Amino acid sequence: MEENSLIYQQVINNKFFHDFIVFLKYLEQKPIKRTVTGNISLIDIFSLQKQFHQQEVFDKFKKYNWEIRSERQLEFLTKIKIIAETIMNALNNEIANYKTAVGIGGPHYCSNFNKIMLRTDTAVSHICPKYHLQDLNENLVKQSIEKTIEKVDFILLDWKGLGKEKQRIVDLLKNFDIEVKRIEQILDRKV
Repeated sequence: MEENSLIYQQVINNKFFHDFIVFLKYLEQKPIKRTVTGNISLIDIFSLQKQFHQQEVFDKFKKYNWEIRSERQLEFLTKIKIIAETIMNALNNEIANYKTAVGIGGPHYCSNFNKIMLRTDTAVSHICPKYHLQDLNENLVKQSIEKTIEKVDFILLDWKGLGKEKQRIVDLLKNFDIEVKRIEQILDRKV
C-alpha cells in the first residue's frame, strides 16, 4: 500500500489499523519470536508497545496497578498477528482470474453452487435458494448483479432446484442482458 495514498492515510488514522500497520512493518523487518506455548514473546511485545496508538490497552493494565507479565494478558496481540499474517499472505498472492456468477435455485446449503466453486474457475456471489424463489423479482436480480463487486459474467441456474418456478425465472432473466447457464453446463455433466 502506497504511504501517500488516500486509503493509507485513512487507515493510519484509525488506531487499530495504525497499530496493525506498525505490526506489519515490524514483521517485515524481523520475524516474531514465539514462546513455548505459541504466543508472541514479551520481548517483541515490549518493543512494539511504544509504537502503538492503542495505548489505552496497555494503560488499562497500569490503571489497575498490573504489570504485563503474562502471555495471556496480551492475547490480543496474537490475534492481531494472525490477522496481519493473513492479510500479508492475501496481499502477496495474485488474485485468481475467476468468472463471477449469481446463483439461482437449489437447497438452502447451496451444495451444487459449492461444487461449482470448488471444482471450477467460477465464483458465486449472491444466491437465491429454491425456498425464496417466489420472492425473486427483477429488482432483486438487478441488486444482486449491481452489489457484486466483480463484474457478473453470467447467471447460474440450479435447474433441478428451480422447481415450479422454472419458466417464471427464465422469463424474468430475459429482461437482463446477461448470459444464463445451468450448473450442468459448467460441470460438463449431471450434478
